[in-house]
Amino acid sequence: LVNFSFLVCGVVIVQSRLFDGELGGKTVVFTLTLLSFPLLYLVALWRGRQPIAGFMRVTSPVFNGRLAWANKFETAVRGMAASEKLAGQFCHQSPRYFGAALLVTLLSWLTMVVEFGMMLTFLGADVSFLEAIVVLTAVRFAYLLPLPGGLGTVEAAQVLALTRLGFDPAIGLSASL
Repeated sequence: LVNFSFLVCGVVIVQSRLFDGELGGKTVVFTLTLLSFPLLYLVALWRGRQPIAGFMRVTSPVFNGRLAWANKFETAVRGMAASEKLAGQFCHQSPRYFGAALLVTLLSWLTMVVEFGMMLTFLGADVSFLEAIVVLTAVRFAYLLPLPGGLGTVEAAQVLALTRLGFDPAIGLSASL
């Protein structure tokens, strides 16, 4: 939830900082829709539901034709159901620990942004806190692209973001190293 929240906030900041609102409100709506998935998942777990295990049960007929796959898939369904049941119990029985976990994750993201900003400053790009979020958001989205091994997406994202912010593109390549 915190990871998706960071991406949503990052996209809003990217839209305003890098693209001067060119991307429009559809981008924000799309990212809020993405944020709704982990949020709805947590709500479902809180209510005792097992959304992923339920989805797996619905798709299990696909694997019934092959006995070796069917047995392994059924084992995976049982494991997922047990995991989701434990996660739901954890939310109910230990809300303080759940909140503490969210807080620790939030603090780790804050630390990551500060660390990333310091690295860029040391490399010669005196970025603000919001600009560090912009570049880090570009890097995070580059990681999410379905390319094997990244194939230069992180480097390209850093060069693009820093160039759009008015910095030397060489700093983006240096940051990758």
